[in-house]
Amino acid sequence: MYWILCRCVVVLHNLKKNKQLHLQSCHKKTITSLAYSSDGRFLATGECGHQPMLRVWDLQDNVQVAEFPGHKYGISCVAFSPNLKYVVSVGSQHDMIVNVWDWKNSVKVASNKISSKVKAVAFNSTGSHFVTVGNRHVKFWYLEYNRVSKFKLEPVPLMGRSAILGDQRNNYFRDVACGRGPCDELTYSITKSGLLCQFNSRRLLEKWVELQQAIDPTECQVPPCLCHLLQSSPFQGVVMQVICVYNDHSMYVWDVRDLNRIGKSLSFLYHSACIWGVEVSPTNFHRFTTVP
Repeated sequence: MYWILCRCVVVLHNLKKNKQLHLQSCHKKTITSLAYSSDGRFLATGECGHQPMLRVWDLQDNVQVAEFPGHKYGISCVAFSPNLKYVVSVGSQHDMIVNVWDWKNSVKVASNKISSKVKAVAFNSTGSHFVTVGNRHVKFWYLEYNRVSKFKLEPVPLMGRSAILGDQRNNYFRDVACGRGPCDELTYSITKSGLLCQFNSRRLLEKWVELQQAIDPTECQVPPCLCHLLQSSPFQGVVMQVICVYNDHSMYVWDVRDLNRIGKSLSFLYHSACIWGVEVSPTNFHRFTTVP
């Protein structure tokens, strides 16, 4: 997993060896979002500021391999498609654009406007569509592969369909994940009010449940602003550790193997600014990344 500490730095931390590597942009823009490729080799980062860039990094050689200037003010979230062919970049609330890039061929293949503040994005398992969530916003975006051509100079309009939110239409959706295996046609999202929501294949919000916190935030004095799970292996699916970032810029790694004896594994207390995000390496669960 990785984490960004300074404005233009991504820090790769190996939990097992307690060592760090760094990716640093020479353009000195604040990095606001990041996402791994499914094979763990590439990392996409988004920036904020005047003419922010979507950048793709090769983690094997620790070098930048692509950059795209398709936004004006800021990028709130990024994601790789499962087949690694595309990268999606979603603009900030002032930018209001979602772009799909064929990053290996340096082509923008699709684009459209968004009208809400978007907080997160996720692809489904087949890569046929991705989902964006945010303030009063859950939208499914479909890639029309038959219309995408590397010889086409202009991007095609990106087709989007809003979810049917019903009673939750005024909620703030903070994060999203698409189902796998038997749940392949389902989409899940967490709201600011603490609901875990389930959407079916027809984009209908059919179920929701209130979440209960495993760790009492009063014991940590400040509420967490984000957290991420570290698993023992991609096959066992057993949660071993939870990474929490708090409002005082501290970051804790909690051992949750025994919920009756939750203990601290590591802590990082020296961040001078906020951490924007945390991501876990899909191929090595002893590594993590964050964005301040």
